[in-house]
Parts: sequence; structure tokens; C-alpha cells
Amino acid sequence: MDATATGKGTAALIERDEELDAIGRVLAAAVDGAGATVLVEGAAGMGKSALLSEAVELASGGLRVLAARADVLERDFPFGIARQLFEPALRAASPAERERLLEGAAGLAGEVLLGGAAPGREASQLVAHALYWLAWGLADERPLLITVDDAQWADRASARALLHLARRVEDMPIALVIALRPGEAGAPPELTELLAAEPATVTLAVGPLSETGSAGVVRRFDGAAGEELCARCHAAAGGNPLVVRELARIASEAGPEAIADDGSVLGGAHSRVLDRAVRRRLAGLAPG
Repeated sequence: MDATATGKGTAALIERDEELDAIGRVLAAAVDGAGATVLVEGAAGMGKSALLSEAVELASGGLRVLAARADVLERDFPFGIARQLFEPALRAASPAERERLLEGAAGLAGEVLLGGAAPGREASQLVAHALYWLAWGLADERPLLITVDDAQWADRASARALLHLARRVEDMPIALVIALRPGEAGAPPELTELLAAEPATVTLAVGPLSETGSAGVVRRFDGAAGEELCARCHAAAGGNPLVVRELARIASEAGPEAIADDGSVLGGAHSRVLDRAVRRRLAGLAPG
């Protein structure tokens, strides 16, 4: 079964065909009952979030999607990611369905997700096991895609729960797709090291675009963009798709002359997207 067999993937990303094919194979296998984990690694701006969005598109119609995004300001919130993933599904379920999902070993998950319980460290593994059974119950209705973005900021309790599930997913109709930045200070080792070592984990290292790929991004904004502008944007961004895109947007709005020969932006033009990204990054750093 190919990637498109599970949904309507747009395949709109440039130079990401191999990654999309790998994700499509994992989704198709999950539909057939053979789960796996995809770990998408790459620096900021490399398009990890876009790949997760494409995974959701590929899954449409074939798998139920549970999605979460970690935040640096919430990394001390126990089971914060688990709550994002599972609480909406539980609250949307009918009373009878909720009772079915939370029967037996999954019951402790309900106490945390619906009752607001905050279990201590010694109980976190029991909750992780309860979440595993909850995921099993949801997947028993329909194959499941679980996505977590910016997982380098995940809380440790949720990271343990995801690892607990990943270690048992091979015989389940569940696909995990987790995106993170490697080498992030304070990132939970459960995701950055242990998960990558699991036999059922497929690791995708997302790198910069080639000069041709960067030119493709630039020409989505201006189909007539010349080779010189494309080369300047690529060199200034180092092939980072987000930065290439923002430089291309500036050039399309302010004119090619807004991008200097060294790639710097002239004439007061700037990118609100990059400004926000930098401020967000700084907010998560210690004063030093």
C-alpha cells in the first residue's frame, strides 16, 4: 500500500519525498495492524512541523488523529502532552464509550485526564501503562495516528508514557510520529535517546534544502525570480526552508533589491515570523 492509500496527502513539500514516503509506509502498516514510530529530527525551521501536517493529511480517512505540541513554558506540567492527546477524545466520547475506554487498567488514565489528578513520580509509570491501554482502546475502534510536535520540550511524565507505548506498538494499529530538535538542553532522554534506539522506530533526519530546492521555494513567491536572487536567499539561509521562505516573501513584497548580496535584508524590511521565532527561543533560555 502506498502513502496515498491512507488519505489525501498534498505532497507539497520540496525535497521531502523520501521522508513522506517513509511516513506513508508507516501509516499504511498501522492500518494493517503493524504499528511503528517515526522520529523526525532536525534543527528549527527545517520543516518538521510541515511533515507532521502532511502525516495528518495522509492519515485522513484512514486513521483517527490525536495531536499535541509541546511548549517550553509547559515542560514542568506533568502529563501535559498526554492530556493534549487523550483528554479531547475522552470528553467527546459518550458515557458508555468512555466507560469502555476506561475499564480495567486504563482507569487510572481517566483519573489523571478527567479528574485532574497529579500523580507523584512513583506512580507515573502506572499512569503510562494506563495510557497505553487507553490508546489500545481507541485504536480498537479505528487505527490511530499520534503526532507530537516540538517534543524536545515535552514533560518527562508524557515522555515516559510515549516511550512505554512505542515499546509495545509493533502489534497495534497505531503510528507514532514525533518531531523534535536533537541536542536541545533539558530534553527528556526518553525521547531523544531511548526512543531512537527502539527497533520499531524509524528516524528521519531532516536537513537543509539544496540550492535547487531553495530556488523552488523562492519561485513559489515569484515564478520569474532570477538565479542570483535564489542563490542569495539560499546562501543567507543555509538552505533552511523557513528562512528561505521568509527571505523570498520579503523579496516578493519589497523587491529583489531588498536582499543584499550577502543575504542581509535592506530598507527596513523584516520577517514577523522570524522575529516571533527568535523571541520565543529567547523566552525559553536562562538569563545567562
